Amino acid sequence: MVKINHNKFNYYSPVDLEDHLWESMLDIGYTKNFGPSETLISQGQQLTGLLCVTQGRLKTFYIFNNGNEKILGLFNTQYSKVVLGEEAIFDSRTSFYNAMALTPLSMVYIPFEKVRTLIAECPEIAVCLLKCLSNKLSSLGIQVGDLLSRDIMQRAARVLTDFTKCTSKNKEGYMPFTHDELAKFLGITRPNMTTCLNYFARENLIDMRWGKIRVTDYTTLKNLSDS
Repeated sequence: MVKINHNKFNYYSPVDLEDHLWESMLDIGYTKNFGPSETLISQGQQLTGLLCVTQGRLKTFYIFNNGNEKILGLFNTQYSKVVLGEEAIFDSRTSFYNAMALTPLSMVYIPFEKVRTLIAECPEIAVCLLKCLSNKLSSLGIQVGDLLSRDIMQRAARVLTDFTKCTSKNKEGYMPFTHDELAKFLGITRPNMTTCLNYFARENLIDMRWGKIRVTDYTTLKNLSDS
């Protein structure tokens, strides 16, 4: 049976395949390595295979015509298995997003023809990939809903409380997010993001260090996001 955790925060689209099923996917693909800031997928690129990320952090994002960037997802293999490209397994579509490595990254590329063959032999994999795709669509829905119904301060509080529930942390409890990453995820300017974070810090809701953030008063921050 495929283990699917319905309680994990879906910005990260967790892929909860049992290890032997995950290994069966990796066995039929080709390993590729990327350095920080290298591109895995480009906006408008024809998708030809599944990307199973085995190590590293990455982001998916959309570039508008004016050059502005909107982060769609932040992924970390320390938290969960990561898959990209599942939306195009059964048709020949192009990618509407970019994917870029944030750290040294390893992945296994599996041509869609091989993925379809494996799915026919093991339908549990298809169920898990559908869940992964559903999570990504749900994440986009959440972000659109926040834009329509919450102010910047509420949106920033929501992201921090949601991230602290699911993101891998160091031994001191800090999450590896920069002001710029959070700003682009929320679709706001970096100065506005910094204003929010500085306010949270003054109120002792979070503690900030270079390139990392720790939530220190989850309950108050959660109440702020829902107010």
